[in-house]
Amino acid sequence: MAYYVYKRCKKLGILHKIISLTGDNASNNDTAARHLHKKLSYMYDDHLEENLIRGKSMRFQGEASKIDCLAHVDNLIIKAILKELGSSTHKDAVAFLDRVQDHG
Repeated sequence: MAYYVYKRCKKLGILHKIISLTGDNASNNDTAARHLHKKLSYMYDDHLEENLIRGKSMRFQGEASKIDCLAHVDNLIIKAILKELGSSTHKDAVAFLDRVQDHG
């Protein structure tokens, strides 16, 4: 994945504008962030104070710049709640809520 992000951003001339990667919390996204950071680091001169690349600073900091998608995190939380309630599907959740309402 890092290869394709790098290739596309290089073609568009926006490598220096990469601030973060957003994705789910799969380990391959962590790997992509590490590899992209390593690839970009080769373009920056590490001994310079601000890591300038052709007059621009590198903002991407690898895994520290990776953002887990809030929608994915919400989905994981809701699935865990539904599982705890014994409801894994919408149909099960409706049936559960109907039972609660009937006994409430």
